[in-house]
Amino acid sequence: MGEIERGKRVLVPPFLRPEKEEKRGARGERRLRVKGVDNVDKGAVKVNKTVAEEMESPSEAELVEGEKKRLFRVVVDEKVPHNEIWVNHEDLKSLGIAEGTVVTLRKIR
Repeated sequence: MGEIERGKRVLVPPFLRPEKEEKRGARGERRLRVKGVDNVDKGAVKVNKTVAEEMESPSEAELVEGEKKRLFRVVVDEKVPHNEIWVNHEDLKSLGIAEGTVVTLRKIR
């Protein structure tokens, strides 16, 4: 008893496997809720510092919603909530995106 037979495969149930750190999607993109704010410059998007660090601090990013895409300059701001990005109201209107929509913010490589 207690001896291991060599060459045999053992199935390990999922609850006994070591836990892996789950990553939030691809490293260069995040899905965030967009909010229209007046104090943001046209052509810029404000993101939280931790979100910018997760995306490896991009200087430019592409905002994608459905088939609508546009490049924005990234500005890091501590006041922005972790799950939101802030964009100028006029940029939202030109893209045809409603406030509160979940969009993909993708780092430009």
